[in-house]
Amino acid sequence: MTQPSGLALHNGNIYVSDFPTGRIYAFNTDGKLIDWLDTQRTNALGGMEFHPDGSLYVVDSVANEVLCIQPR
Repeated sequence: MTQPSGLALHNGNIYVSDFPTGRIYAFNTDGKLIDWLDTQRTNALGGMEFHPDGSLYVVDSVANEVLCIQPR
């Protein structure tokens, strides 16, 4: 991760978006990387927040959109 741009807590994990890469990383509370998702939206991701249903909403500042990432 090079430039964190968003942060959200969900189910005891910490989620961080990385502006330059467009990736979202999930960490446990010990700081261990659990997983990551490549949104392919480089130089765009901003703030993010979880909905109570588990969906993750992320701001794309280039496309002026709010992305909704559904849980599996």
